[in-house]
Amino acid sequence: MQIGSLDGPPDPPEVLSLLEQYGAVRIASFSRDESGIDLQRLATSLDTPSAEDFTVSCTAPLVTRVESLADPKLDTEGLPIKSTSAVEFACHTDEFYLPEPAKIVMLQCVRPDPHGGGDTILSALPNFLPLISGETRKLLSRRAFLTDFGLTQILSRVAGEWEIRYNRDQIERFPVTSEVQLALEELEHSANETRCLLRLEAGDCLVLDNRTLLHGRTEFRPNSPRLFLRARVKSSER
Repeated sequence: MQIGSLDGPPDPPEVLSLLEQYGAVRIASFSRDESGIDLQRLATSLDTPSAEDFTVSCTAPLVTRVESLADPKLDTEGLPIKSTSAVEFACHTDEFYLPEPAKIVMLQCVRPDPHGGGDTILSALPNFLPLISGETRKLLSRRAFLTDFGLTQILSRVAGEWEIRYNRDQIERFPVTSEVQLALEELEHSANETRCLLRLEAGDCLVLDNRTLLHGRTEFRPNSPRLFLRARVKSSER
């Protein structure tokens, strides 16, 4: 997949324009500051930062540290939160558990894994949707998937454009039928067929469309100094 590219201090309208065009924008030489202040400033310039991220905060209150902890944080089910561990994190969208997930996810690389692990995985919905059968699309478009806030759907059409919300771990917190299991397998197989790996360098920032792009991460050593920062941006239009 193609990714938009910028260098140095970003111009917010240009970031949004490239994001609409490509679904992902890589900003080289953005910042190595781990306080999160630079990332929060950029998030605020794009729209309304999400205040729903409560894992490991930075100095900037709307930015989260993404790193492997000796004792990973636990979710409400008592399971390890993968973004606080070193295990592979399968492709997903963020804030699946909310009625209105963030529209943008931003990842700033402060320190990459020195051993070559922790690459970012990307898979764009426009690339893998054509590989999914019509029957599976129909099933995943039903508002029939249980969450804590009620029923939702995996695929949806908004203003004529396809969007996705997906996190298999969250979906399977509730019972699903064998038919749904097969549909999820087909979706993941299609996404894996079109995925790409991206290695961010220190100071890079990756801006992602959380409605049309799945993202994940390869595994890395648990004692790695790898440090990313994350911010999420809501839409003020919905």
